[in-house]
Amino acid sequence: MDMSDSISAALHTMKLINGATVIYRRGNQSVELVGVRGQSKQRGYNADGLEITWQSHEWTFHSDELELAGTVITPTRGDTIEETIDGQLRVYAVTHLNPAQQPYEWEDFRGLVTRIHNVLQSVT
Repeated sequence: MDMSDSISAALHTMKLINGATVIYRRGNQSVELVGVRGQSKQRGYNADGLEITWQSHEWTFHSDELELAGTVITPTRGDTIEETIDGQLRVYAVTHLNPAQQPYEWEDFRGLVTRIHNVLQSVT
């Protein structure tokens, strides 16, 4: 078992303990899957070149579960992640607050696990 397999196995365990069923949506296509919600501190620079830090929302999934219309996708700005908690729909917009950064990262060198950066867009 290599490091990628270990990371994937750890995510599987985390999903069993603390996973949440969500809907990943791109336009009119969607997939229901289980992910793990998290947060991390991010760093970047504003338009004036000053370093800024912020708390980022994140969802982590097994990459092969991010499948729309039979194709495994990579997250793109404009996609959304929907989670219902106590009857309230929370919609997270896939993005990275630093526009120079992609809104996702692979957690391992084989790309088995994807961490998606997002912001809470709405609660209804």
